[in-house]
Amino acid sequence: MNQDEFEAMDAGGPGQWWYNAREKLLVRELKKLSLDKPNLRILDLASACGGNFSTCYKHGKVFGLDISWKSIEICKTKGIQNLVQADAQELPFVNGSMDVVIALDVLEHLENDSGSMREVARVLNKDGVFIFNTPAMMQLFSYHDLAFHHFRRYSAVELKNKLINANLQVSWITYWSFFMFPVVYSFRKLKNFFSNSEDQPSSDFQMKIPEFIDNIFRFFSQIEIYLLKRKMYLPIGVSLFGTARKVN
Repeated sequence: MNQDEFEAMDAGGPGQWWYNAREKLLVRELKKLSLDKPNLRILDLASACGGNFSTCYKHGKVFGLDISWKSIEICKTKGIQNLVQADAQELPFVNGSMDVVIALDVLEHLENDSGSMREVARVLNKDGVFIFNTPAMMQLFSYHDLAFHHFRRYSAVELKNKLINANLQVSWITYWSFFMFPVVYSFRKLKNFFSNSEDQPSSDFQMKIPEFIDNIFRFFSQIEIYLLKRKMYLPIGVSLFGTARKVN
């Protein structure tokens, strides 16, 4: 990820509604899992700026992994412990050592995403759960993905098949940011058309937009979260969210 994108992510601001919505999806899954096992062993892949830790700490012991020393340093300044600098494609954990592995917008950064999924299955115990979120639909691949160093975006079918091949059985998968899809698609196609190939790619999250528009985005995201918490399936969207269990 470009350095300015890393700093923008840590600072928050415009686009924070999207991170808040994703967090609510994560909270729902962790709450369900911790009902059966209150003290979960949780691995957060590609911890970035440590945004998932405050949520995960409520449900057990959390381990963080990132390949970037910059990420590790940021997390340490926030008092986050149990951090390891390593590649998500070669996890430094023993077989069956984790109850939950979280990969929120991680797989698209990995050249060998299938290998990483197999590693996730390896470190999960027999009842372990993989919670994932990824960018959706290659039709949206743009400057935004280049700024974040994405290799790909996923369709639900493609991601499900890769998880199955990695010995992970999908429990639930759905698109989300459904209401945002027409806006994002149109905007990115227009920006791609008018952009200069020599420009430094930057993500949508760096855009400064009027507060009332940001509030509109937040409102529609709340509607989606209401629907998704009831396990509704959305047929299209900017992102994919789901869970999978290790096949014993």
